Amino acid sequence: MTTVEAAYNKAGLDDERAQRLNESPEFVEELRKLIERYSATNQFADEETDSEYGYLSGYTPEGEDLDRQIAVLRNCFRVWETSTPSISNR
Repeated sequence: MTTVEAAYNKAGLDDERAQRLNESPEFVEELRKLIERYSATNQFADEETDSEYGYLSGYTPEGEDLDRQIAVLRNCFRVWETSTPSISNR
């Protein structure tokens, strides 16, 4: 805290200006933001990488393929609905 206190004292505020500063909610909020900003670590700043996952180069889902996937999912839910008691009857 000595550096913060030294900076405050170096500003050479008279009592009136110091009081105004200390009572200002905007100042307190901006000070909090500065503390967060300068106390955060940059440990991982240069470690962003592109994802190794995703579609193969140039792949776009075909409409027929999408219809097949929807049919598979519908079938899964039909099986689930018949093997699970209905919660709407509660």
